[in-house]
Amino acid sequence: MRTLDEMAPLSPRLAARLLVLLASTSALRLGPAGRQLSRAVPRMADGKTFLAGTSAAAAEEWDEAWGTVSFADLELKGVWDRTGKGKKRWAPGDTTGDAAVDASLLWSTWVMNRPDLYARDACPSCTATRFVLGHLGFPFTLVLEPNGASALPMLDGQGVPTSAPEGVGLEGALSICSFAAAHARKAAIPPATGREDVAQWLVEAAAGTSQLDALASMLLGVHPTDQSPCLNPWGFTVDDALVLPYLRNLKPTPTELEEWPAVVRAYLEMSCARCDVPLR
Repeated sequence: MRTLDEMAPLSPRLAARLLVLLASTSALRLGPAGRQLSRAVPRMADGKTFLAGTSAAAAEEWDEAWGTVSFADLELKGVWDRTGKGKKRWAPGDTTGDAAVDASLLWSTWVMNRPDLYARDACPSCTATRFVLGHLGFPFTLVLEPNGASALPMLDGQGVPTSAPEGVGLEGALSICSFAAAHARKAAIPPATGREDVAQWLVEAAAGTSQLDALASMLLGVHPTDQSPCLNPWGFTVDDALVLPYLRNLKPTPTELEEWPAVVRAYLEMSCARCDVPLR
């Protein structure tokens, strides 16, 4: 059996086919035969090897050089389409025709380019929004406003709807939390339950007269993922997101926390840790 080096000089077309097949199956180590193949491959004006898949134009000219369509020819040309070269990149507002794919692409956009959440640190509705978004794992970058605009919190970024007619980002805790819950990938948050004791505690908290002992008796459940105390037996809800900001705004020192009912202290500390909201 004759070796490749003993064979007659190869035609450009056959040399090109063999080089493509060799390159597609293993790392090409050029010996005498390999150099013969390399010299036989068509080259561009600048001397670079002319391989299909490097550009749409190159693929067309490669077809003309070969004169026929082969499996290797089609496979190499397909590299261009599979890598998305020359195609418009997906952007929020585009559709692929598959809602699940669009939702995944939108979430990836938010992970790479996080929307901004404009908020004030002492604002209960702003902090409630932070608890909800943190619980849901919704990606955002916090922008604290010392004075702040009149409409806070506000979420602004790619793929986030604007509040008409101002044309700015999405405004208000309810709108932002509802939007985030609708797009959450894994976690969910049940709505407020309308409990009268929770409503009364919130009124007292806003007036600065709420009692920690009363809250301790209201914590009836634990959140399943971290066993942190919460208001309802089925886990963290909007009720908790409304109550926790008032506890956090007390800015308790470590010494003061030692005096709190143990379950209330755990409620604040563990919820802050899970939702990525700083304790103070």
